[in-house]
Amino acid sequence: MEERKEVVCKMVSIGMRISKALEIAKIPRSTYYYRSLGSHKGKAPSTHTLKNGQLVSNEHLMNDVNDILGVDFIDYGYARTTKSLVERGYHVNKKKIYRLMKINHLLFRKKKAAIKKDYVRDFVPLCTAPFQVMEIDIKYVFIDGLRKNAYLITIFDVFSRAALVWGLDLDMKAYRVVHLINQLLQNWLIPWNIDPKQTKVTIRTDNGSQFIAALFREHLKTAEITNEYIQPATPQQNGHIESFHATLTKLICNKYCFDDLKHALNVFHKFFDVYNNIRIMESILYKTPYAFLMLWKEGRIDARIENKKVIYFFREETTRNKTVASSAEYSWGKNKIMTNSYKFVNIV
Repeated sequence: MEERKEVVCKMVSIGMRISKALEIAKIPRSTYYYRSLGSHKGKAPSTHTLKNGQLVSNEHLMNDVNDILGVDFIDYGYARTTKSLVERGYHVNKKKIYRLMKINHLLFRKKKAAIKKDYVRDFVPLCTAPFQVMEIDIKYVFIDGLRKNAYLITIFDVFSRAALVWGLDLDMKAYRVVHLINQLLQNWLIPWNIDPKQTKVTIRTDNGSQFIAALFREHLKTAEITNEYIQPATPQQNGHIESFHATLTKLICNKYCFDDLKHALNVFHKFFDVYNNIRIMESILYKTPYAFLMLWKEGRIDARIENKKVIYFFREETTRNKTVASSAEYSWGKNKIMTNSYKFVNIV
């Protein structure tokens, strides 16, 4: 616009009528003659305020604001400061108090405490026994009949490739993840007598809101389970469950149209049963995940690390006798189970 104004000025300077020059430059006359005064648009801010029926200056008002905020342990923002001023007889709104407190640097932002995260150290976890490292992730599952996504969450054991526990629902809050941890404790860690004082149990997650929530982190701490986070934008650090999700997408999501959540739950229930009990895998000696776990518990399978890889192998003879203590003997005990936790719909 300024360039076109300059063109108009040049044409007028050589004798062209202003109206003709403005028509050629396609500039309204009002725009051409407008000159900014540098002031803000709108009504000028008020300089006085009513107090008990009398006008007082903003300086007097700010003295009262400082008097209110000057009391020890008072950390009011503009809303509570306005309420206190009204009780002192002022007729004032929050917008004005916000503006004056901002000008006088009396507003402050509450800083959220930084979450201390333990990030993964080993790009690929090297596990030589069950439950040493488990991966959790959430996958969207589209429910055609509802025209919306459901959330599938799974806890996956890196050692055995077993999908230990899972849930599917239309939302995925932190309390649902806590319920899944309770299932992991009740169905696996307690019956298998995995003692946290002897075996470090780690759960690896991404940085989703469910996994950084205080409820989730505190529950893992109570259960004596270590939580480690993958680096942002590096899903390959959760590679085992990502591979599992790729299999799940191929076998279910690309083949089924779900009428409702109940239909999806029935299909996934069958899938997890086949995946854990029937579908053999080359990576675990052509066994199913649950069969592989049982063979390990019986002492017929072992693992060693060679060249930063885990090698599984069959034992020729059973040299160890693995017995599982009852849950009553378990060192964590039932006090590690969060009571009154919410449940998934028909969760398995």
